[in-house]
Amino acid sequence: IKNDLAYHKSKSAIRSRKEEKQKPQVVHIVTKVWYTHLGYERTKISVTESIRDLTPTDKNRNVQFHVHILLHWPKCDDEHISWMDCEGEESALPTHVKNAGPPPHLQKDQAWKDSWRALEDIYNEFQTTKKTGNQVKIVSIGVSNFNGDEMKELIDSSRTVPHLYQGNLWSVIFDPVLMNLLNENKILVQAYNAVNGIISHEQLAPKAYQRLLEIT
Repeated sequence: IKNDLAYHKSKSAIRSRKEEKQKPQVVHIVTKVWYTHLGYERTKISVTESIRDLTPTDKNRNVQFHVHILLHWPKCDDEHISWMDCEGEESALPTHVKNAGPPPHLQKDQAWKDSWRALEDIYNEFQTTKKTGNQVKIVSIGVSNFNGDEMKELIDSSRTVPHLYQGNLWSVIFDPVLMNLLNENKILVQAYNAVNGIISHEQLAPKAYQRLLEIT
């Protein structure tokens, strides 16, 4: 009986491995362009380096990486966000990034627009040429932490409307104008900071807060 069971297990394992080889595993990865890399050429550098780092060196054709590229922030805003350090982060950049374009914190209203143009060009080029082969595919582009006015300006001026919007849950759900704008343009919303948001907004979400306490 043991030998017979081992035989069937072995056959199943072989069949499973063959099926895995026939059907590549898809891994979705969200990668972001940091605000120090805003601007057309700087954004292209950021994306190129990210794709390079994601490309497997062992040529394992059984895995496909579907990459979603976002602009992480529309600008560096250390006047309102304490942990940002525009000049300090700029000075710490490698020379090749500095030489690629002007400091984005000195062009706060323009740099993200140039970055979006870069993402559009990169996305459209990948859809046309498929130049990374079957292993790494840029399947969407989007933004993170943009407010309603910035999103409207982006949508109105874009050739490719963002596929994905990522935002703080507690900023998104209390901004119906932004949510309506995203819905009208069929932009997928991905929220973060759900757990921490519940903890810090107990009065706004008492049921969720209580449920979280029960889980933990």
